[in-house]
Amino acid sequence: LYSSPNLYIWWITMLIEPHNSNIYIFGFWADYEHYFFNQYKDIFYELKDVENLYPIMNYFPRFIKNITYKALIKKKIKTQTNKIFIVNEHRLILNTINEIIQKDILPGIVLLRNPMNSRIEPIINSLQNKGVKCFSFDKNDCKKYNFFYYNQFITFFPELLSEKPTIDIAFMGRDKNRYQVIKKLTDHLKTEKISSAVKIIENNKNTSYYNYLLFNLQARCILDINQEGQSGLTLRPLEALFYRRKLITNNISIIN
Repeated sequence: LYSSPNLYIWWITMLIEPHNSNIYIFGFWADYEHYFFNQYKDIFYELKDVENLYPIMNYFPRFIKNITYKALIKKKIKTQTNKIFIVNEHRLILNTINEIIQKDILPGIVLLRNPMNSRIEPIINSLQNKGVKCFSFDKNDCKKYNFFYYNQFITFFPELLSEKPTIDIAFMGRDKNRYQVIKKLTDHLKTEKISSAVKIIENNKNTSYYNYLLFNLQARCILDINQEGQSGLTLRPLEALFYRRKLITNNISIIN
């Protein structure tokens, strides 16, 4: 069940509107989600692709880009009223939907792919009051904010099972106030002659999900450090499971 988004997309669709499977997924998605939703190419839309289609947009100031994106989002929603929309929690998307949606007019859900944060909380509350269902992989967030729960999911690449580990522990990811914990741990492991590789991705940089996997799979054990306040599983426990690696984690909810 964890290896594919198939079941969750179907279940979410049936929950919202049992007799309508005409769904449309759009948002500003992380690279790994492009892999996860690859089988839904006909109904999956990446808003950032507009900048590839119209390269001149790369030279626009941020506020002009935001105006363009908001116009695009509004057009898609207003011209496709028979669709069930699945969007992520990007603040621009949430604000735009909140401006135009009315209760029971547009079926759709917000699929939170990160823990709840204070920047989007007021918008999420407003959308919920207008009948928009929100789904989260974090059980604590589900209890606190009355979200629906979904199990974390990944897409599995069988060819990567042949990757042979050459070091003991690896971590690649953004800082999210975790670096000092990771550094302290890896410094200690070094004194025990346990080898490690750590790569922190800067906020303005990106790497492909495939390269991320290759980096982590060079190790026998994947290091998983949750950001503060998170109880839901990151992708790393699932990656360790499917790619036959050990796992070091500070997420105690994994025992459940």
